[in-house]
Amino acid sequence: MSNESRKKIKNDHESDFGIDSKQPDQSRRSFAKAGIIAPVIMSLANRPAWGAVTHRCNISGWASVPAVGEGSGIPPSSGECGFASAENILEKLNRREKRAKVSTIFDCLDPSTSPTVRQVLKLRDGISDWLYYMMIAHFNEYPPEDSNGKLVTSGNPLGCPVVDVFCKFYNGAERVDFGNVSLTQDEVEDFLKLVTPIP
Repeated sequence: MSNESRKKIKNDHESDFGIDSKQPDQSRRSFAKAGIIAPVIMSLANRPAWGAVTHRCNISGWASVPAVGEGSGIPPSSGECGFASAENILEKLNRREKRAKVSTIFDCLDPSTSPTVRQVLKLRDGISDWLYYMMIAHFNEYPPEDSNGKLVTSGNPLGCPVVDVFCKFYNGAERVDFGNVSLTQDEVEDFLKLVTPIP
């Protein structure tokens, strides 16, 4: 029997049993050979897992949670992220740092009208929530150190220099990029309110 006859019989037999005799998709085959098909499938199937606690405590991870479907992500709470509160920071700052003008940190501010670090962290009258939360974020990025040792913190909640973010908005930016997402000042403040511990 010739090869062509064998091929015809095989094809007829396969079609009788509903078997597709088409050749396998080579692109899928090479994907599987690379050994990465399972992780890709698992990653696609578990997109809500991308908003896990550790990711929710970083602004780009928090902002990506809504993108995976309504209700699939839970906002972070101030207790789970490990950031220092204003009270914790004030305890660690020395007298000179507490009295320093905020403009020494956020250099885009006018030094003549800039409040002191203590006034901001105590949220004195006239201090905006925005300045208060950004100041706390700054000291989580750069923890103060006193004679009792360094302030314990989980690090920078914004994942990029807090001073840069503050000054971009101060200078009129409508949105600031955080790697995979672009956010408004209100959105950044909403995030910081969620992750900042209440004294």
